[in-house]
Amino acid sequence: MVRTADLVARMSPAFDQTAGAAPGHALRTCMLAMRLAEALGIGDRERSSLFYAALLHEADGRADLVRQAGLSSEVESGIAAIHERWDGRGSPYRLSGEAIPLLGRILAVCHELDAASAGGGAQRAMETIHAGSGSAYDPALTDVLLALCSHGLLAEAADPERYRTISDLEPNWLARMADADEAQRFMALAASMRAARR
Repeated sequence: MVRTADLVARMSPAFDQTAGAAPGHALRTCMLAMRLAEALGIGDRERSSLFYAALLHEADGRADLVRQAGLSSEVESGIAAIHERWDGRGSPYRLSGEAIPLLGRILAVCHELDAASAGGGAQRAMETIHAGSGSAYDPALTDVLLALCSHGLLAEAADPERYRTISDLEPNWLARMADADEAQRFMALAASMRAARR
């Protein structure tokens, strides 16, 4: 038996590469999302779903991956909602405000924060998130996330030593364990993602 979190974390480079994201993007997005969820006081079960949704968020066009992996419908709906916008001009359902699943709202802002940070540094990333508050992103979430950033969250997320132990962010009492069959399915998914990139 092996922790499912470790298997998914090993798959994340394949997702980053397939999406054209900077190396480590999925892991950093997961760290940002989990720190935001902790600050918001989100319960363990929802944080467990968020953990997997963040690691797998670049598979948003392949929701079948989530089902094949046996993860919850909350993981799938969070990933599916990552491109929704607070103002209702997103996709695929044009949801707005709190009609967007909370996990999707968290993923959207954390995904963008990491992408903007990789492209322009911490200050530029914070400006990007601030500019999208209330239009692209939930303003309450952006306020908390930006406050965390002002206290060093982006530096923490950028430290490779921190995200090497990403599985520590999964609520321990809910830690999923994969048997040999499930481990094989995860490895096959990673191989299919690498093949899709070629």
